[in-house]
Amino acid sequence: MNEKTKISNAKEIAKRIGSAYYWPRETWLTSDIAREYTSRAAKLPDNGGQDAGEWRRLRIELQEYCGITELEATNILRGFHTADYVKRYDYISRLMPYPYELDKVEGDLEMVRKYIYEYGRDLKEKKKG
Repeated sequence: MNEKTKISNAKEIAKRIGSAYYWPRETWLTSDIAREYTSRAAKLPDNGGQDAGEWRRLRIELQEYCGITELEATNILRGFHTADYVKRYDYISRLMPYPYELDKVEGDLEMVRKYIYEYGRDLKEKKKG
């Protein structure tokens, strides 16, 4: 792999990780938090899968608390794909690409992290301006 391709791949991976890493949140999603919210959702009255009322309030609370997407929060409340989401945010919290992504940069984790930090710096500058 040539250096130009490696840098391009590193920047692409960094953008995916950085966009999630620098998203506002109170805490990172963990299996305990996911389990707590799934349990709270199980106590709510069935609403036919609609995002309304108590379900909507709980979904928004989880989204904002952990900085996750609407789809991820909805699925966690319903008990779907929870382990996948927890694993995803564990990787992101540690600024780690997925193992298959490391092959795209020949295992150069430091290069990826360098671009993640640059991505974060650029985001902060955009917010100021």
